[in-house]
Amino acid sequence: MSAKNSKRHLSFDKEGAARCAALFMLSAFFLTGCQTPKGHLEELAKNSSLNQTIILETGPFTLHGQGKNQNTSHVNVYIEGDGQAWLDPWTISADPSPPDPMGFRLALADMRPDSILYLARPCQYIMDKRCTALDWTSDRFSQKAVDAYHHAFDQIKRTWNAKTFTLHGYSGGATLALLIAPQRQDVTSVVTFAPLLDPVQWANYHHYSSLSGSLSPLSQATRLNQIPQSHFIGLEDQQVPFCVLAPYFAAVPESGTNLVYKIAGFTHHSDWPTLWKSYIVKGK
Repeated sequence: MSAKNSKRHLSFDKEGAARCAALFMLSAFFLTGCQTPKGHLEELAKNSSLNQTIILETGPFTLHGQGKNQNTSHVNVYIEGDGQAWLDPWTISADPSPPDPMGFRLALADMRPDSILYLARPCQYIMDKRCTALDWTSDRFSQKAVDAYHHAFDQIKRTWNAKTFTLHGYSGGATLALLIAPQRQDVTSVVTFAPLLDPVQWANYHHYSSLSGSLSPLSQATRLNQIPQSHFIGLEDQQVPFCVLAPYFAAVPESGTNLVYKIAGFTHHSDWPTLWKSYIVKGK
């Protein structure tokens, strides 16, 4: 983690940050009707089609999932965004679980007949002794994180009798989807929403510390050009503005198999699930 004074997301006193994080989480607990992020996810899942909780031990991490096994050979996978990685530009969160799990809500919007698997990010909803703050900050797109999903997909192939996957990713989940896909032969396509496609350009644009332990999808551009993709991008997204995506689309140009949907009026936190459901209904 960079400690340059010109950068945000700086190094800090860990004990002090932990105290601040604990106070924040306690405040959030009361302000959300005594509901933690995990409680909110459980409430969303309880009466939904994705009420099967799936815990995947991957070696590097234990991943939390929700799913619907339809005994189909193809599985639509949804990877969560970065969640609550930071409390503010200087303070790391003690719990990266998302207060609003957009990735899960995107999965809920998918009414297609295929099996569906939602996967949280490392250390979201399950915090064990292997988790460190690096895993949801500078190393959030590390090969270790990518390997965790490889282990998870291999398990799903065995237990669900699956053969192929479409990877869907929201925000930083899109980065992981684009890192995972080129390293596998069973990913047929990738769909992204409010995607972070180039972590280096994104960190530079916001003057954040570099994601020093992370990989960039651009390092696998040759292989990515062979994988069908659809990218849903909000033109009012200030968190990942369209200009920071330029290096990715220079390396992986828009084409008949790399589709780019520029959504007017949409921000990073707009209602992507409703939009996605409308595209599914239209058969796009």
